[in-house]
Amino acid sequence: MASAQVPGCVHLDLLRNKLIPDPFYRDNEAKLQWIENADWEYRGTVQASDELLKHRHIELVFEGLDTYSEVSLNGTPVLTADNMFRQWRVDVKRT
Repeated sequence: MASAQVPGCVHLDLLRNKLIPDPFYRDNEAKLQWIENADWEYRGTVQASDELLKHRHIELVFEGLDTYSEVSLNGTPVLTADNMFRQWRVDVKRT
């Protein structure tokens, strides 16, 4: 599994991990068109203290998700997003 920078984009993450050639060199951009047609999965870990878990509501806030995104927490879907130009808030205390 390669590391990723968030916020960021899949193209830069692939380049940073040396998984694709420089898209700005010669005709590499044409060879990398497949990237936009693939599904990409980002994973992360959320540390929640006992103090935080005492709150009645706990929201995860997402900004700049890809246009069509699905977010899961501990394997449970919590958000289906369809607009990258807005902020999404999910009360995860209920999940």
